[in-house]
Amino acid sequence: CPRPDSPPIAPAPATRAMKLPLINATEPLQRAVQRVLDEVNRGQAEGGAAALSYELAPLHDPERAIEYINYQMPALILLNFSEGAFDAFAVMEQITADPWLNHGGIVALYTGADTFNRINEVRNSNIIVYLNYHDVPRQLGRVLEIVRSHQQILFQRALQTDLIASVAGQFELTQDLLLV
Repeated sequence: CPRPDSPPIAPAPATRAMKLPLINATEPLQRAVQRVLDEVNRGQAEGGAAALSYELAPLHDPERAIEYINYQMPALILLNFSEGAFDAFAVMEQITADPWLNHGGIVALYTGADTFNRINEVRNSNIIVYLNYHDVPRQLGRVLEIVRSHQQILFQRALQTDLIASVAGQFELTQDLLLV
């Protein structure tokens, strides 16, 4: 019990968790992404202010992945195009065909130039960045930081086009190729 003359104890900063689905998850990729999320979450917690933490939601089944997107409406999706239990391009076709599913940003994970070129051919998607597997440990944290700080621009694009005739704002680009 604190003494009556002691200063009040400050409450812990509020934290809200954002589930981050990893669709077509493989064990090595899932572990790599989880390490990045743990690092980002530690950095957010040390920041002291109200923070956004990330919680990984690995999805190994295409029907479950579409169901998850449909009901949870995640703002950001990690989609593995190169490996896994199913063809991620089929899932991507379902997402782009349905405006209800194609509202959040997609981080396209891949290996190899052929897969990158195939992803590049996908039209009407909300792919915000392409990440080679080898870049996940050093780039995914930065991607999450950029998305968190600019999410009002990246998401709800359908709502913006319906309600606002012109979107105006300011985007400051530092000397960071990933941000550009």
